[in-house]
Amino acid sequence: MRYENAYREIISSMYKNNKESNMFKYLFIPILFLLAGCAISSPEITESNNHIRTPKYSIKVPANRGWKKNGNMSSSDITYLEKKVGSNSYIMRFSTNYVVDNKMKSWSAEKVAIHYRKGEEENMRIMGVGMYKLKDVVIGKKKVGNKQFYIMDYTTTKEGFEQKASLYLYFPKKTNFGSFLVTLYSEAYKPSSQSFKSEFLDTLNNLEMK
Repeated sequence: MRYENAYREIISSMYKNNKESNMFKYLFIPILFLLAGCAISSPEITESNNHIRTPKYSIKVPANRGWKKNGNMSSSDITYLEKKVGSNSYIMRFSTNYVVDNKMKSWSAEKVAIHYRKGEEENMRIMGVGMYKLKDVVIGKKKVGNKQFYIMDYTTTKEGFEQKASLYLYFPKKTNFGSFLVTLYSEAYKPSSQSFKSEFLDTLNNLEMK
């Protein structure tokens, strides 16, 4: 099964399980164990194609570092990049999240971020039963350049594989926003000291919202 099919099936299932919230889209994020061993066949990101523009945001991905972009995502607002080093998989994902509840549009960015991360953690704990173990969940804030992000770091483990991940939420305004950016960096591997999170942070530093 190609990773895009697995991705769509899990996301579709997650949305069905969260319809009753009717507030904003949740992203079920611990899916990399299903994707391990799959590779994107697209060309590598270089200086000629590292500036990625979408209707809501633009990013510059570090060039010539082994990142590849999946060009077959279901939405133009989703950017999915993967790097493979041996059997290890590294992923960066960027997507626009639309607030669909009018009451929530008046909430502060911090209140929405708290609510969103709580929902993500609950989803992982519920849907991970029998699939993986969730641990080391840390919630906080982080500045990257001049931008404030609301973050959630966590680790999931399964059958000798470990996934370390960081969820970064960015809000274009403090209140009265109809959408915000959801970004994810993840490392899925058998125990390894190699990390490329600095390249994810470099990408966030070059983020521009429209």
